[in-house]
Amino acid sequence: MSALLLHLMSSVVFLVAPSVDWVIAGRVVQGFATGIATTAFTAALAEVAPPNRKRVGVALGSVCLTGGLALGSLVTGLLIEYAASPNTIVFTGLSVTTCLGVVAIFYLPETITRPPDARPPLVARIAVPDAARAEFTAAAPVVVAIWMLSALSGGLAPALVHSFFHNSSGLLNGVSGFIAPAMSATVGLAIARRDPRRSMLAGILLSIVGAGVIAGSLGAGWVAAMIVGQAVAGAGFGASFTAFLRLTSPLVTPTQHAGIAAATYVLSYTAFGIPLVAAGSLTGRLGTAPTVWSYAAMAVLFALAGLQMQIRILRA
Repeated sequence: MSALLLHLMSSVVFLVAPSVDWVIAGRVVQGFATGIATTAFTAALAEVAPPNRKRVGVALGSVCLTGGLALGSLVTGLLIEYAASPNTIVFTGLSVTTCLGVVAIFYLPETITRPPDARPPLVARIAVPDAARAEFTAAAPVVVAIWMLSALSGGLAPALVHSFFHNSSGLLNGVSGFIAPAMSATVGLAIARRDPRRSMLAGILLSIVGAGVIAGSLGAGWVAAMIVGQAVAGAGFGASFTAFLRLTSPLVTPTQHAGIAAATYVLSYTAFGIPLVAAGSLTGRLGTAPTVWSYAAMAVLFALAGLQMQIRILRA
């Protein structure tokens, strides 16, 4: 509930923002809302899924997250290209959708029964239980790599369409933000019943290939190659992140789902945000292409580290 109310507040801020300072403030509020919502949503899916479908329920958390990002990017791109007031339409629509979500919350049952004498926690706990610590640690470099590439596709790629490839199409801008999460959602859904360890390995390799194609597209000056690279990297995200959730979720108790989900998304959003900010600050000094090449290389290094750890577990 608190996440939805914060999200509604951020949408209103975006609607009335008179300056860039207001936009930044709205993004901060939106970030808090997203972090709270994704943690609660992932934990809830793990708790309500039938005992024989726990892993599928957890996989849906990744699919819904990336599917929403894909839909938002595509719709926004279409509105920028064809609508007179895209900003108003987007954030009015988000506000209405959020209000519907607030209403729906009242009809959803609580997934955890709290003892009558238990005190409600004052602070949300971020915790990786001992039973899941080895699996979480082994996958952490992979999570960093795929979320860095997600930021490259969702944050840098739309800007590259305009600034580097000199294409002002709002539709192409939307497609560049749509393709990676769309592929991620599709692949995540397709592999929901596959062996998660092998899905993790396949996702790592796809992410490495995708990063290389994106980096190469800047050298070739070919925007279509960047889109292809984003699609491959998105498939890698879907395979790896879904596998990560499926590998860790069975190792924790129902009361521990929220803690490990919080740890997962703190790591994920840190990997999404901090490198992206660093890349933005370095672009003016190094140039666009060298910055993206360095960024992609760093993501590949994390992916390779994760690959080594996953192979070690597979051989153990």
